[in-house]
Amino acid sequence: MISVFRGSDYVEAHLLVGLLRQQGIETFLQGALLQGGLGELPALGHLTIMVDEEDREAARRLIAAYERGELKIDEHHLDAWGDQDAIAAGAIDEEVVAKRATDRPAAAENAADEAADKEE
Repeated sequence: MISVFRGSDYVEAHLLVGLLRQQGIETFLQGALLQGGLGELPALGHLTIMVDEEDREAARRLIAAYERGELKIDEHHLDAWGDQDAIAAGAIDEEVVAKRATDRPAAAENAADEAADKEE
């Protein structure tokens, strides 16, 4: 895994991790557990978002779009940032969307099977 973001803001780091995962990019947030141990010490850059090498460019484009304010949700855009918006911004490729679309029915079917098993 390689680093695509370094920062100190715990909330922002988790927001970016969620955004990346929403777009199908697996992440690891390094340093998140240090937050409590740091206490009142001034710490800068202790949070690092790591992604697989093949996802590096997509992750960097998505983070850059976030930093430019392109992902801002205002009163006229209350729905979540959709796949087509992400493709238009160059944050993800259509292949990622297609792969997720093929994975979703299987995941939904598995969840339905598990729910049915619990009822029995």
